[in-house]
Amino acid sequence: MIKKNLIKIAFLFLVTSCGYSPMLSTMDNKKLNIEVISHEGDREINQVLISKLKIHKNENEGLIKISINSIYEKEALSKNLTGKVEDYKIITTTNFIISWNESKKNYIFNEEYKIKNFDDDFEERNYEKKLRRNVANINYQKLMLQLYRLNDL
Repeated sequence: MIKKNLIKIAFLFLVTSCGYSPMLSTMDNKKLNIEVISHEGDREINQVLISKLKIHKNENEGLIKISINSIYEKEALSKNLTGKVEDYKIITTTNFIISWNESKKNYIFNEEYKIKNFDDDFEERNYEKKLRRNVANINYQKLMLQLYRLNDL
């Protein structure tokens, strides 16, 4: 018992003393100048991405132009004997085309989820709406990591 507590305390000291900090928190102080020039595809995903990218306006930095194309697909995975769908597979693909300093870069982020069919259609639509927002947030974070890497080059 004492040995376990001692190990936990030692681990706590090691983790707090190692200088660990999340990657995005250290990058928040870096400035980017981002402009979304076009967007196509899923409206919900694009709205979240555009609203998050609008925050990054800094006239002192070089302009980064972004085109967004998002795809949201919902496929039936399994059906019961009556033909009613029991499980769905949701696939989202978000394609970002980045233009900066006369260079272009393309990033494609894919997410895949398996969900059960809801008995209530209203609950299912709300769940899918939350899922779209979460996918947009994940893709935003992935994109920002890539943009900060490009900015460091």
